[in-house]
Amino acid sequence: MRHSRVSATALAALLGIGGGMATPATCAAQGAPSGSADGTRSLPLNWRVGAERLSLPGNESLGLVGTSVLFGIGNGWQVGPVVYGAATGQRGGLFVIGGEALWRTDGPWGSRLEAGLAVGGGGGAALPVGSGLMFRPHLDWSFPVGPGWLGISASRVTFPDGRIGSNQLGLVFAVDDQFRHQRAGSPATGDGSRNGFGFDRFWLNVGQYRGSNGNHNGYGGLRADHWLSPGTYASLEAAGAAQGGADGYAELLVGIGKEWPLWQVADGSGATAPYLGVRAALGMAGGGAVDTGGGALVKLAATARWDLPNDVVLGLEAGRTIAPDGGFRATHLQVSLGFTLDRPPAARRAHATLPLRRDDIEWGAVLGHFPGMDFRNGSSDAVQTVGFRMRRPLSAALDEHLQLTGGVHFAAGGKAGAYGAGLIGLAWATPLQQTGLQWGVELLAGAAGGGGIDSPGGAVVQPMLRVGWADGAQRWQLGVGQIESIKGRLSSPVVELSYSFALGMTRR
Repeated sequence: MRHSRVSATALAALLGIGGGMATPATCAAQGAPSGSADGTRSLPLNWRVGAERLSLPGNESLGLVGTSVLFGIGNGWQVGPVVYGAATGQRGGLFVIGGEALWRTDGPWGSRLEAGLAVGGGGGAALPVGSGLMFRPHLDWSFPVGPGWLGISASRVTFPDGRIGSNQLGLVFAVDDQFRHQRAGSPATGDGSRNGFGFDRFWLNVGQYRGSNGNHNGYGGLRADHWLSPGTYASLEAAGAAQGGADGYAELLVGIGKEWPLWQVADGSGATAPYLGVRAALGMAGGGAVDTGGGALVKLAATARWDLPNDVVLGLEAGRTIAPDGGFRATHLQVSLGFTLDRPPAARRAHATLPLRRDDIEWGAVLGHFPGMDFRNGSSDAVQTVGFRMRRPLSAALDEHLQLTGGVHFAAGGKAGAYGAGLIGLAWATPLQQTGLQWGVELLAGAAGGGGIDSPGGAVVQPMLRVGWADGAQRWQLGVGQIESIKGRLSSPVVELSYSFALGMTRR
């Protein structure tokens, strides 16, 4: 087997995409949420990426990259989601998703000391992970370097009911930022500057990989863009197999793109259409018997997009996808439906006289229980999952009952440690700004597979009914439904418990 040499620096390219970057000097004083007179609230935000090498059974090593987004909640504590994936070695396709709690204090010589615990679920690449439940306690010692903090991390990664337990040293790089938001349903106020995570555009992608060996595998996924300068953007994307023979395949990539308008629209709005461009992406991928070697993946593509009414965007992409450390080589063709969340700096100045608009978005953590998951060997057993979900109105111009919803889930209990799912769909639900009793019905579709689950091709549908209670920004919900494979035997009831926050974002 060959070994790839992928630096964690590649995944750090997206770390500065929030609004209101904080310097190392100012972030030392950050520790709790704050507010302003215009109703805008701010949370300290910490983007992190780390790299370390695990020791596996059989004298094997695996390069693991982790990324997290942590929110400051006061007294030195931060919490948020975390994702890990294989980037070097022989196990491309290992992914774990979960949450992390971290405590920070000042250290000597201008440094800072951190102690944290990440808990998640996942697996893949035929690793002995058992149910998929993973723990990673760690201690970090960092110093200010350029726009962020660079340090050493001492950690232990263990799958308690599997056969992996590894102690190691690694590197960690972090950038401090601010998460600006308002209460869901509050009047749109502020100066129109970036809110939230700083994402300006959100895409739903459907595509197909056409391999040189004649295999055609369909995929579906999501992408979020952030404008770095007029015409140049950074991106974060995730996708999974939804058609063909690669169920269980998943990828997580960061990228950069450039667009050029073919002509200028002379209507005084500053709008342009259509656009042609190029895009490159790099990250981690594997699973579904796709030969990605250690897990590194590279994409190069030509792009086109058209702006439609109501901040809707249509996109096309064609390019080449390569696993440098494996045998995977494919041409990819993709069509995308996008939604404008914010505007690049030049367009924001051009729209400075427009009234502010509010977009309400809900983020949450989910625990799932599938009492009768069907396996390829003919058996059926219960599987538990952990994951995240998002919900927002489909368009500010439409009825706020009609919403876009979706989530990502990985196994953390049962016998399907490598199982993962990415789903997206439509909901008819209580508007996010309402308090008290909540309800909603959803129809989700996407990709699910791995862990021996009988879902050939990966395509699944999952209708859900949700009820719960909202108290201000907080939501507690119970969801019940059914997951069905389009081609396989997978058919199981679904029970989900979720805890989420509904926040308001303003833009022009």
